[in-house]
Amino acid sequence: MRVAAEFEHFEDALAAHRLLIDENLDAQDIEIRSPYPLPEAPIPPTVGSLTGRHLISRMGFFNPHVEASYMQASRVETRGSLILTGHGVYNVDAEVGGDLRAQGAATVRGGTVRVGGRLLTTEIGAPGGAPVHVVLTGSAMGERLQAGVAHPGVEIVCGDRAITIESTTLNLSVGVDEDNRVVCSEDPLG
Repeated sequence: MRVAAEFEHFEDALAAHRLLIDENLDAQDIEIRSPYPLPEAPIPPTVGSLTGRHLISRMGFFNPHVEASYMQASRVETRGSLILTGHGVYNVDAEVGGDLRAQGAATVRGGTVRVGGRLLTTEIGAPGGAPVHVVLTGSAMGERLQAGVAHPGVEIVCGDRAITIESTTLNLSVGVDEDNRVVCSEDPLG
């Protein structure tokens, strides 16, 4: 049996989650949405590190942004921005309506990220070739992706253009120019 529910108040969502776990329902069969992050097992409403199968969903009732130190093998969905403050994300499925900002040493390694705003990170992908699929949604003009280092195996889709990183690239930038063309810092000049 799969259970899905959405609650406006965090306390109600957490209580429902606890009740379903107490009734021996498998945590993988529970999907509860709230304007606050909800992990598999009830914890306080702050997000530090998450590993395993989690759904974090902020649907914008209050502050739609999600801030996390580290996420692995998780799913995150927010209408706002995803702000990474620690190690970043590894093998994560992310749907971000706003910006994805990996601050400091935070990286984006493995998984699929769909970003409506800008993706800003010091490093995307991994030296060992962990595939990262980036889809830049929306119609914003200007720079949409900026990475200090991009490793082979990173695939970026922006508009009708697909870009594959085939060798380690420094200072990668992808955006949309004033003529609505998708441009990449790795494009040949001329």
